[in-house]
Amino acid sequence: MNPRFVFLHLFRSLGQAERALPLPETEADRSVGVFDHILTYETHKMGLLYVGPGQSGREQCILSNTHGSVRYTALLLGLGSLVRLSELDPRRTYLGGLACAGEDGTHCLCWQDDVTQVVFHVATLMPNVENDRQRGNKKRHIGNDYVHIVYNESSEQYDLATIRGDCHCVCVVVQPLKLGHNLVSLVGKPEVLELLRPPPEPQLVPDSSLAVYVRQTAIHANVACTSLHRSQAGSSYVNNWHERLQHLERLRGRLERNTEPPPDDLADL
Repeated sequence: MNPRFVFLHLFRSLGQAERALPLPETEADRSVGVFDHILTYETHKMGLLYVGPGQSGREQCILSNTHGSVRYTALLLGLGSLVRLSELDPRRTYLGGLACAGEDGTHCLCWQDDVTQVVFHVATLMPNVENDRQRGNKKRHIGNDYVHIVYNESSEQYDLATIRGDCHCVCVVVQPLKLGHNLVSLVGKPEVLELLRPPPEPQLVPDSSLAVYVRQTAIHANVACTSLHRSQAGSSYVNNWHERLQHLERLRGRLERNTEPPPDDLADL
């Protein structure tokens, strides 16, 4: 017997009117879908700016920079890895809102370990749009970051309000010195600096340790900013693993409340 003949008898083509209807989505299904969107690692996004000689306080000039000094470039390469945006999968790599199609540049700066992913919104890596003199394409990312890393070669003190934005709270300012050393200081809103204990003092850091020190300082500052903003909104800061656990506990509680005990069919016997 030809197998195709058997298959034709077993297979029945469904017409348009006979298509199977999807089952209604339950509250549990929706909760599991939300749970899948809570990442299994911590994420941080922060801006990275280069301030050249004579650019202190000049937002447009700072955002328009397309390159920096040799020591700035060394810091940039030490903070993370340069990767092509077109090769990244947003489901696996945290991009902090950067587009992969090219409007935010061809490369981005990322760093990760086993439990954390960080993306840096680097002004010098983003393109300057010809008709956008205010550099809104860069500011829509950097202006919404809590923390900015500022490599300041202007020989003047950096002002926190230089890059205007609603979210900006803290700057990790790097001032390069002679003999391969740097003065690293925190400039920020008092309520955020209060959360960083002990109170941050300017530190003298050699070039060899600069990237690690700046990255860790920026991550701690970002956690403090996130905690402050959530407390102001009436909630508390928890990491993603704790949030996943809380979501599972809420889901279990709802399911237990909504599940009725099965009828006791033996009660009437």
